Amino acid sequence: VLLWLVAGTVVTFGSVFLGTGTAARHRFGSQFLISTMSLVFVAASTAPLVGRYGLEGAAWALVAGAIVEFSAYAALTFRDFKGAAAAVPSVVADALAGGIRP
Repeated sequence: VLLWLVAGTVVTFGSVFLGTGTAARHRFGSQFLISTMSLVFVAASTAPLVGRYGLEGAAWALVAGAIVEFSAYAALTFRDFKGAAAAVPSVVADALAGGIRP
């Protein structure tokens, strides 16, 4: 059980870094939705897993919730960076043109 809890904690630590970046980008609504989604996933998977596997099932539910949260933060971060990378050339072009677009 302890090994599964450690695995869940490691994944959670990864999502903390991505969540901090999300807060820095002022995506507070997205953070709320991701945390709620993770909570609902853990709550829905806890009863069946604990009923069948006991404490190990509870640890699995926490690992699964951490994976859901990490995946959502990673997808959001990738999407935000992909959009920001597309906007960079126009910002640079505007600066070089003195802020005047042709």
